[in-house]
Amino acid sequence: IVVINKVKWYVWIVVDIKTEEVLSFHLSQGATIMDAVFVLKEALRCCKGKPRVFTDDAAFYNSAIKMLNLKHTIVCFGPRSAVERAFSKLGPRLEIIGKGYRNIPREFIIERLRRWLEAMMNITEMVKRSLS
Repeated sequence: IVVINKVKWYVWIVVDIKTEEVLSFHLSQGATIMDAVFVLKEALRCCKGKPRVFTDDAAFYNSAIKMLNLKHTIVCFGPRSAVERAFSKLGPRLEIIGKGYRNIPREFIIERLRRWLEAMMNITEMVKRSLS
């Protein structure tokens, strides 16, 4: 969650737990079933078949995963650590970015955040590939 001008923006990230590659991301002003469905559908474009999805126990994940007819495992540790690592890299940067957007009109914030996240994800992937 990033707070900008007293508004919460939710950052959704789907990560492949084997490769730690970011499959999709989404920004929203709430955490709903439809947001979960959207980000999962985007991630499925990168997948062969129907993968098993690992999440925490938030109710909107269960409903979204049932709607998409996916296999689901609820965990708080273990395979989800790939997602936690992605957030640990982005979290501090998002806080800094959020502070810089104080005087920007609301309608421009989501597009700027989306562009920043997309650039950040691409840079992270390039660095990871160059190190391997």
